[in-house]
Amino acid sequence: MYNLKSITTIKVLYKLLEASNFNKISTTRRQTICKELGISDTSFSKALRSLIELNIFSGEKGTYAINAEIF
Repeated sequence: MYNLKSITTIKVLYKLLEASNFNKISTTRRQTICKELGISDTSFSKALRSLIELNIFSGEKGTYAINAEIF
């Protein structure tokens, strides 16, 4: 449906949706997600960029919103 090809992107999406009441991804939250998934900050950034390019998320500089059309 959204052409998600990377397992890391799918895992990051899942973790972000788990805390779907957020608007801001704090440094602590980002570090927690990376630790839980066993990925680097660079991998997280690439996954988030992919989710934005696919219009699943929008935003910049730590403040993101989930595309309401997904639900």
